[in-house]
Amino acid sequence: FFSLQTFGMKKRRRSRSVPEVNKRPRIDRKPQQCLGDEASALGANEHPDVGTSAPASSPEPNPDQCPSADGSALNSKKLLDARRAESASSPDPNPELCLDDQMVNSYRPAFMTQEPFSTLGLSETTTACVTQQLGLKFLTDVQSMTIPKALRGKDLLVQAKTGTGKTLCFLIPIVERIVKEFSGVTNGTLALILSPTRELASQIHMEAKPLFAAHKLHVHCSTGGTAIDYDKECVCHAYGQVHALVATPGRIKDHFSSLEYARRLFRVCKMVVVDEIDQLVDLGFLKTVVNIVRTLPAREHRQTLLYSATVSQKVADAASGFTRPDSLECVTMATEADANVHEQVQQSVMVTPIEAQVFTLMTIVQQQQQMDDFKVLVFFPTARMTQLMTGIFQRLGLKVFEIHARKSQAKRDRVSSDFRLRRNVVLFTSDVSARGMDYPDVTCVIQVGLPNNQEQYIHRIGRTARAGKSGCSYLLLSEFEEGFAKTIAPLGATVVDPPAPRDEDGQVAAVLGALRLLAETLPEEVSRVYTSWLGFYLVAGKDLGLEEEAVYANGKRYMAHLFSLP
Repeated sequence: FFSLQTFGMKKRRRSRSVPEVNKRPRIDRKPQQCLGDEASALGANEHPDVGTSAPASSPEPNPDQCPSADGSALNSKKLLDARRAESASSPDPNPELCLDDQMVNSYRPAFMTQEPFSTLGLSETTTACVTQQLGLKFLTDVQSMTIPKALRGKDLLVQAKTGTGKTLCFLIPIVERIVKEFSGVTNGTLALILSPTRELASQIHMEAKPLFAAHKLHVHCSTGGTAIDYDKECVCHAYGQVHALVATPGRIKDHFSSLEYARRLFRVCKMVVVDEIDQLVDLGFLKTVVNIVRTLPAREHRQTLLYSATVSQKVADAASGFTRPDSLECVTMATEADANVHEQVQQSVMVTPIEAQVFTLMTIVQQQQQMDDFKVLVFFPTARMTQLMTGIFQRLGLKVFEIHARKSQAKRDRVSSDFRLRRNVVLFTSDVSARGMDYPDVTCVIQVGLPNNQEQYIHRIGRTARAGKSGCSYLLLSEFEEGFAKTIAPLGATVVDPPAPRDEDGQVAAVLGALRLLAETLPEEVSRVYTSWLGFYLVAGKDLGLEEEAVYANGKRYMAHLFSLP
């Protein structure tokens, strides 16, 4: 709603080209013929997830566009191909040297092992899909530790960082067990995968499709933002059996509005996966998940796989209730380096007057845009604040994406895919991108305002410095939030002076003028921005010891600065 043309204002004509953010690369939206899922039955235009999250898979994947956490292994493949081309023109003086092993070892990230997927004893179809279509050769450490246990039917609680290939840790066992043990079960959904956010559910769905397609199995994604009637048709097998369902708790709760229908849907469910269970707990979904799990077959008759970046007491208690006591194994992949975030991320905290926060953010983003292959992720406390800041920066001529709850799911999927595949981009987001999402090569994370807690701060900066790469983070606090800097100081966060703002051509003044006009013409929108900001800080501030009076006073200062409110 912050397009100035919407408010009857004429945008200045710019001689430069349309920003790259509006020029998305063309994506083939044809459904794969071999998917065996709802896409082949309905066509891409009728299915909300096809053609929006990522390009369709092809027999020869492009390593630069691999959305999985193991993309670094594919980059190693590119380096190998380049080295082979060099070797063809100038033969290696030592013909007995094993070039493949030497190069893969040189470029293998720290979390990769030397164990090939062929050692798992998977079906030929799964092995061929993983090694040829997905282009993966070696297991990651978490895959090596957990896939064999899951294949044996063990219940698992796995603590591992996002970005280490853990999605395949449950997708491979699901496919293998369906094919080898449950192929005769044709009257229901055999596996349920719960995800805390729509974006993560969509990402899991896209990674699952090639594996399920290879075996002619059907996987469906069910999230909010799509028609519930369409979902019910799909999961009721109108287009064939749904072997696995990837879903958010809220949408499953919608399906469970009829208990009889829910029990019929999952009466033969053999496997349950809860991904990012710690985030589900943080977001208040634990009770919903408990109710969902109670509706499934008893834990003695199913396998339960739980994945988490952190294991709090609440997560441990939930795991005890979901799993078989005699079968549960806890696998912790967290290393000393994982615990000490500062070893991988250079963390800076900047404290400014609240009215200077926008200018500080603008300066940091502009500095990052001067670097090669930058990819910047900026977090805001609320969806409306994300929307507001996107409008400000676009008015300044800066190219930014935006993802938040006020965007339709189809648009969120497209933006998520674009940001994942591109370089030299900036994404403004609310907390929907804080956990689980695998955005490769993020160089910088910026948090504007107070995180909910230290754990959320860690999860957000965990979007960068992945796959053995370095990264930096900035936390922008106003003066009344300064106490949070002490909370994260043990993690290596250092308070530094903010950069001097630049306004060489008077654009900032022009934007502030436009925003003040917005306050005069659409005061209800300004009121909604303020209300959402206030609601967040009153809740988050209570846990962090902020005085309500300080929250109200600073909220008024902030809005007064942006919109010239009295």
